[in-house]
Order: sequence, then structure tokens, then C-alpha cells
Amino acid sequence: LIGHNRKATMGRVVAETSHPFVVDKTFAMVHNGTLRGHKKLKETEVDSEALAHLLEPVLKSGVSKEELEEQMGKIDGAYAVSAYSQSENSMFLLRNGERPLSLLELPDCWLFASESGLLLWIAGRNGYDVAKASLKPLKEHVIYTVNLKTNAIVEQEYTPKKALPPVIPALGTGVHTVWKKMKTTITHSETLVSKNGLKRLKSRFLGK
Repeated sequence: LIGHNRKATMGRVVAETSHPFVVDKTFAMVHNGTLRGHKKLKETEVDSEALAHLLEPVLKSGVSKEELEEQMGKIDGAYAVSAYSQSENSMFLLRNGERPLSLLELPDCWLFASESGLLLWIAGRNGYDVAKASLKPLKEHVIYTVNLKTNAIVEQEYTPKKALPPVIPALGTGVHTVWKKMKTTITHSETLVSKNGLKRLKSRFLGK
């Protein structure tokens, strides 16, 4: 059972932008956090829906670690995620350092939530002895896969591969560029290009 209380940070508050987000009728995901530039992942109104489309193909047993890390590197922002894949018969828990996620192990079930205090309250309300329960914060950049057939949890670490910033081409011998506060200063020890040529170079690379 996966539940979600949404504090809307973007998009309309309507059924279409509410959690869970479902992909291909076999993958359902809820997300705590806010992403930046989510339309780079997919053109959707809500960032969480774009994240669901990114995660659905990579949370599968046949995906290589390299592909997983490359796709996860595209995420810019905070996330704590719980997802269910019907095709994998598994559910997944994962987070980065910007959002918490905890797991409470009880004699006959697991409870998970972004708010650890909520887990203890729910367990106590349902008659569990929370003093004997095992509560652990989940590590960032680790996928916890719960096999729903065997009830076993497997951990897989990943390192998101962030895209490197563009390399500024060299301008020639004796020419140096200094970038500061989105402005460009170009100095040279010998005259290599005209003054207008330097202005064109500055205009071309300004802000990049």
C-alpha cells in the first residue's frame, strides 16, 4: 500500500496532477521533492510525472549500472521515491541527499515514509511495540528493491553521472579568458585578432 499527501509546488491541483503517476498501466510512483527543469526529462505539467517516465525503464533487472547512473544523472533536484512495477513484481525505494526516507521493520511488515516520526506513530497506533522495532534511515543513492514474491530487499548503490559543463574552445596562443559574474574579459599578450573580433567572441560566449 502506497499513500501520498501532496503539497503542490507546481501544476494545478487537479486529479491529473495528483499522485500516483502511472506509466504504461504497469508502473506507479509517488515522489516527495521538487525538480528543476523537469521538462528536459519529459514535457509534463508536473515534475513528478516527468520523473516517473524517467524511472520506469531504468528500474528493471536488465538495465546496466552504467545506463542507470547516466539516467539518474539527468535528475536535477530533490527526490524521495517509492514505486511499484507490475512487470518486475517489485517495489522500489530511493532518495538523494535533499529528501529523507526511512524504513521501519516490524514482525510482519515494513513501513516506509519520508517522515520517520509518522512511522512510529502509525506502528504504535496499530498495536506494535515500537521500542522493539528497527527503524533505519535509507541511504542516499541506493535503490532498495523489494521482491514481492520472496519478500527480500536488495540494495544497489549508484552514482549519478552529471553532465559536464561545455568546454570553452581555446582562442589561440597568448590569449586567456576570465569568466566572472556572467561577464567576459579577454586579454592577450600579442595582437591575434582585431578589437571587433574580440567583441564578437565575447558576444558569442557570454553566459555559456
